[in-house]
Amino acid sequence: MPKQPRQQHPPQRRQQLRKPAVNVDSELIAIGSMRRPIGLDGLVAVSVFGETLARLSPPCEVVLSRDNDMMPATLAEVRADARGWSCRFEQFGDRTAAEDLRDRLIMIKGSALSPISENRYYHFELAGMMVRTSSGRQIGTVADVHNYPSVDALEIVDRKGVSRLVPLIRTAVMSIDAKNRMITVDEATLEDVLL
Repeated sequence: MPKQPRQQHPPQRRQQLRKPAVNVDSELIAIGSMRRPIGLDGLVAVSVFGETLARLSPPCEVVLSRDNDMMPATLAEVRADARGWSCRFEQFGDRTAAEDLRDRLIMIKGSALSPISENRYYHFELAGMMVRTSSGRQIGTVADVHNYPSVDALEIVDRKGVSRLVPLIRTAVMSIDAKNRMITVDEATLEDVLL
């Protein structure tokens, strides 16, 4: 059988990758939270924070944390299906052992984070950033970033302690200035949220 000619593709621009904007090499970063055991063989349902869990290559070392209780563990398996994400750990081989994992955070060392493309951010990088409107009005500070099935959302807390959720989409978030720790949101798009 004759060889097929190789298809020529236009050269692709290499995407510029960056490390996190804050120094996290020695810090532990939460990448997910365990909800409940699934089945009898130690599998646990997980709420993921961003895409990091999906990028891990098991087996790998992680830290499981609840309150101030830190426990090293080996992540043996990561699964994704229609119901969501799940994990299995070498040290927790059955449902009884997996019950202790409920409400624990899955954490990795910051040095294990993969570089990401420009204009993308890890959730922890956004926490603590000031938020202002496009007209310059100060709204508050990012307290947390929530990973919902349809969209990620910034939880912004104002000076009075009032919390608001702002979807992390281009029409709502105009810019993120990691250097100056400032997020600008579109006042017109978020009029109902910002009142």
